[in-house]
Amino acid sequence: MRAEGDRQSFRVLFAQEGRGRVLLALEALSKKTQRTPPEAIRLAERRLADWRARAQRGDQTR
Repeated sequence: MRAEGDRQSFRVLFAQEGRGRVLLALEALSKKTQRTPPEAIRLAERRLADWRARAQRGDQTR
């Protein structure tokens, strides 16, 4: 998702989980270039993997 401010653009990386019932905001960043930084994508992927691992274990701290 993109959001435009007066002088700045933002991007939020989401993932849909749980048969479409949960929309996770995994990472939000201020955009300075056209390309999303690879480290932001990797961080979002790690957070999603952590979410899924907790769901599999039935972890109540999600």
